[in-house]
Amino acid sequence: MADFQEQLSLVRTVEQTDDGLSPTLARIDALAQKVLARSWPVQFRIAGSASELTASLQLRYEVAVEQGWAEPQDLPAEQESDAYDPQAVQIVGWDRAVLAATARLVLPELGRGLPTEEAFGLTPQHRPRCVDVGRLCVRRCYRAQPPWVFWGLLCQSWFEMRARGYTGICCSVTASMARIYRALGLGVTALGPPREYWGEKRFPALMLPTASVPDLAFRAVEGVDWRDKGFSGRRGSTIEDATPAAAPRIGSRDPPPQNATGCGAWGV
Repeated sequence: MADFQEQLSLVRTVEQTDDGLSPTLARIDALAQKVLARSWPVQFRIAGSASELTASLQLRYEVAVEQGWAEPQDLPAEQESDAYDPQAVQIVGWDRAVLAATARLVLPELGRGLPTEEAFGLTPQHRPRCVDVGRLCVRRCYRAQPPWVFWGLLCQSWFEMRARGYTGICCSVTASMARIYRALGLGVTALGPPREYWGEKRFPALMLPTASVPDLAFRAVEGVDWRDKGFSGRRGSTIEDATPAAAPRIGSRDPPPQNATGCGAWGV
């Protein structure tokens, strides 16, 4: 609990030292832009139509079934969704006509817990300007070494959080994913004991990127060998490096492409 309080104190300090953009936030933003550039040709944005939302829910369904978290007969519409989706911010990453990745941000609402809080019986006292980041899914054929698309998905989530005034992440993670986040320099604070959730042992966690500086380095940008970080030989994660061919157009509002299937999917 002492570590948790120290992180909150540091967050307040780094975010209140400047009338404008603090050096800490500027550094994280610049780092996130670099990662997004390396995610090319995948372009990330908010789902802007019913067809994009449907594509996102379908990819989540593929993940749930592939990973054994749900049976096809449990989701007869071939979409994975819950009561939080109608108000959530749905992030999609498109490679032309293929939905490569998706994630969901759930913002706090008065009188309603975040998904992780509800699932693990937590109270809102654990969320200092936090949103719930979850349902992160990357289609199998986009699981690169290093995993640029996955980190790009996280970085687009960061920008969408920042645009709404949030800098903290509430989520549920497995022990292996927590190790990977920590390898990047992201502080992961457990908010409770692990339990079986979505087919695996997970624990509720708080991540505060602004409290992770100067440790936060997103070493993916610096060329970490991700085979040492649990991404090799696990669930088909090794494919060609996703080096960018050109600079991405972040936040593109191009007309939504038609969904494409057949590559498989993987969720974290």
